[in-house]
Amino acid sequence: MVESKLMSLKEAISTYVQDGDLVGIGGPSFWRKPISACREIIKQNKKDLSICTFVGGIEVDMLIAGGYISEVCSCFVGMEIFGMAPHYRKGIFYNNPF
Repeated sequence: MVESKLMSLKEAISTYVQDGDLVGIGGPSFWRKPISACREIIKQNKKDLSICTFVGGIEVDMLIAGGYISEVCSCFVGMEIFGMAPHYRKGIFYNNPF
């Protein structure tokens, strides 16, 4: 009998995301972003994460706002027609660490 590889999001984040990890976030801008995974990272209080994403949006901004990110590697972080992401902008333009 084959053991199932399915697991809950809570278990996946707990198992595969540790403090200080590099986390890749896919999806273009506002669409297909792993918001539930980011919320679970916040619930589990994962700290000092480095985020790598092509275009960051609200998911990156909410992780920055909570103090979970130490580094962002991205081409752009913003809210498309609504402008730059406010917490990202504060960290970049006022030279505050995330």
